[in-house]
Amino acid sequence: MDNVKAVWLVARSELRRRWRAVLVLIVVAGAGSAFAITAGVGARRAWTAWDRLGAATLAPNGVYTVPPDADPAKLARIPHMPGVVAVGNFSYVPIAPAPLVPGEDAGGFVALDPQYGQTIYRSLVLDGRHADPRRADEVTINEPLADKGMRVGQRVRLRYGFGPEAKVIASATVVGIERGELDLGFNSGNAAVNLTYGFLQKYRDQLEIDPIL
Repeated sequence: MDNVKAVWLVARSELRRRWRAVLVLIVVAGAGSAFAITAGVGARRAWTAWDRLGAATLAPNGVYTVPPDADPAKLARIPHMPGVVAVGNFSYVPIAPAPLVPGEDAGGFVALDPQYGQTIYRSLVLDGRHADPRRADEVTINEPLADKGMRVGQRVRLRYGFGPEAKVIASATVVGIERGELDLGFNSGNAAVNLTYGFLQKYRDQLEIDPIL
């Protein structure tokens, strides 16, 4: 199995097992595209397309979770390691535009630092524009969420939590429909809303996210 594909499978398993996991994306110079596809007819053309998409979206070469007992000093060394050109942190959160049920109908990904969505993993805009990372009231959505009736320019109420305990914690405007690596492969059918670093800063005390060490 391709190493990058294996990494994303591990990430998927971790997200399902422990939804509050903090994940870190990393780009290594010269490592090639982070995307993996199955060989077959037209594979050469497909690889070229994936490479172009990877380059256009500042795709990571790897993703790993931060364990609770991680040594902060060692984690701080990662961005300065030879060949590392970008590092960004994000987390899955059970959040969805009302009346959708978080964790069932849709979920969300929130930037845990200014790099995520800017210098690493900057998704392609299919309609509208990228959200301003400084603003808490702007979000983007992926295609499966758009297929559920959400549209650019729509004002949505964001529900956070699971099942009947989910409650509205914020309102935001959908400013764009995006496609990124998390919207492909194993996650291709899952509706998702993308939350900015500004959103994290404003609503941090209402989001259950493990500390970034």
